[in-house]
Amino acid sequence: MYFFIEAFGIAIPTVVTSAVLMIGAATVASFVHLQYRCGQFFRIHRKKCEQLIHSKGLKVFLIESSDDWAKIPPSFFMSVEKSKIIGLDCEWVSRDTKEPVALMQISSDSGECLLVRLCKVRKILPKIQEILENEKKVKLGVGILSDALRLSRNFGVSVRGCLDLRYLCLSRQDKKKGKQGKGLAGLSAEFLGITLEKDLQIICSDWEAPRLTKRQIDYASLDAFVSVPIFCELVNDLYHISIKKRFLPVTSSESWAITRKIVKPYLDKHLKAGTYTM
Repeated sequence: MYFFIEAFGIAIPTVVTSAVLMIGAATVASFVHLQYRCGQFFRIHRKKCEQLIHSKGLKVFLIESSDDWAKIPPSFFMSVEKSKIIGLDCEWVSRDTKEPVALMQISSDSGECLLVRLCKVRKILPKIQEILENEKKVKLGVGILSDALRLSRNFGVSVRGCLDLRYLCLSRQDKKKGKQGKGLAGLSAEFLGITLEKDLQIICSDWEAPRLTKRQIDYASLDAFVSVPIFCELVNDLYHISIKKRFLPVTSSESWAITRKIVKPYLDKHLKAGTYTM
């Protein structure tokens, strides 16, 4: 037997109403489940990253000559292949704005860092160039487009898929008023409770020196890797806000598909002057 209810002057069978309610409940359940899965993924991922930093467990591979390219272990390329996010940074001697890149740092999300002394090797391995030019691998950093521009100008590499973390900070500020943007050191302190090297004698040191000091190597590797856990924290934060406001579609996709939707508008975009407070 069918029963009818009156809605907006229209008689609707209760069977239909029940079906609509069931679909609505399933939709809400999908939101909650997806929110949980994505949130859990990024919390666990960030925790692992923080453990690597605190235990100084980053694996660093230093390339100082053409012969050193052959010494890169297969584990590094396997790690990068699995990584969907990559930390990228560059250092140069601060004499003027046109100085070439002296050191390029690439970090996987599992803590394997490649430091390439471009001032010595003068070229980028084709395998590394493929990684840099693969837009599906999101490269993370602060002011990363400036690094990408130098790599293009100095070595003809078209770095794709770059994300300036400050864009996510601006999106976060739009939804959570009150905090101004910060540089990488400020973001690290705020989100991870980790203090990065602030000594200008290291930050502005001679990156073309015959040999890099341990402090330079530690600073350079951490500067590239720390972008990964910061990114996880920011995306997790934005994800929870977005899901509540239904900015994201209800899908059964894995968390990375959701993450790509968040970051896609900001990929390979320069931050306009005056839009961010350092």
